[in-house]
Amino acid sequence: MGDIIPAKKRTTLKECEVALRKSGGFISHAAKALNISSAALSRRIKRSKKLQEIKAEIDEKYLDLAESKLISKINKEDLGAICFYLKCRGKDRGYIEKQIIDLNSKVTPKKVKELSEQEAAELYRDFMKQKTDE
Repeated sequence: MGDIIPAKKRTTLKECEVALRKSGGFISHAAKALNISSAALSRRIKRSKKLQEIKAEIDEKYLDLAESKLISKINKEDLGAICFYLKCRGKDRGYIEKQIIDLNSKVTPKKVKELSEQEAAELYRDFMKQKTDE
C-alpha cells in the first residue's frame, strides 16, 4: 500500500502577515518563508482585504523610509541623489531623462545646422511661450 501524504495545513492570515512584515513586503521572500509559492501568497493577498491593507502599509513604510534617505543624501549635496530626484519629481520643470516627440506636429523636423537664424529664433520663442503657458 502507498503511504498517505498528510494534507498541508492552510497558512493563516497571521502567518502571512508576519512573513510579509519580515520580508519588507516582498511576496517572493515571504512565500519562501511560509514554504508556499509566490503565486499562492499573491492569491491569498488578493482574497484578503486585511492582507491587502497590511501589504499597502508595509509598502508605504518602506517608501517613506527610502524617501527620507534620499532627502538625507540630497541635503548632503550628493549629485546622484539630486539628479535622481529631479528626474523623478522635477519633470514639470523640464528635468526629463528622455525627449518626447509629438508625432502629431505639423512641423517637419530639421537638423539644427539647417535652420536659419530667423527660424531658430522663432522656434526658441515658440518653445519659451509653450513653457510659460504650461
